[in-house]
Amino acid sequence: MDTVGLRVENYLSVAVDLSSASDEYFSTLKIVSDGLGLWFYLADEDACVCVPHKNGGQAFREKLCTLRHWDIPRTVVGIMIQLKELGHGPFTAREIAALYPDKRHYLSIRNPVSRFASLWRNKCRDGNSAMDSIVGMTPDELMDHIENYSEADMHWLKQSVYLTSTTICVPYRKLFNYLGWEYESKNSTISNGEDMPIERILEFYADDYLLWEKACCTPIAV
Repeated sequence: MDTVGLRVENYLSVAVDLSSASDEYFSTLKIVSDGLGLWFYLADEDACVCVPHKNGGQAFREKLCTLRHWDIPRTVVGIMIQLKELGHGPFTAREIAALYPDKRHYLSIRNPVSRFASLWRNKCRDGNSAMDSIVGMTPDELMDHIENYSEADMHWLKQSVYLTSTTICVPYRKLFNYLGWEYESKNSTISNGEDMPIERILEFYADDYLLWEKACCTPIAV
């Protein structure tokens, strides 16, 4: 196994026993567990899925609702309500590992540099009334903010916090393939060639980058 692969395996080993992990383990995440509730069970696909913010959530919501013949909600809260009524989520990583230990657990992973750039374009450059505290920030200012308030918003939480005991990390643009769906892109922001603080992003999201590399090596037939 190469060095990167070994580092990934060592990192993922901390999530192996999430279903029986102690409260002390989860307290080390410094995040209230309810805040990590983005895991869902999809009965038709017989799989568990987690799509972190900025990882194609709108496309996922719209595709799922179209396939289920549901009204398409505008936000992730809407889909949470619909799936909650079915008893299929939202669940935390700890809960999904305990409730569905034998199911496939697909975690949508995005290159952290791409994810950061999308966040900056959508919320800072283009503006968003729901996140007016960061509107107008430069990429470096946003990175400063994230480093100082790393757990303040799910849009920049590390993707690694959603790991389960049997996580299959998949590239966010290929998640639909694993579910047997046809891919559709939604709400894509356009880059104007702005420079991103790549070194700072990769340092802060080092674990996420390892997961991204692992995801890119995951075969479709799993």
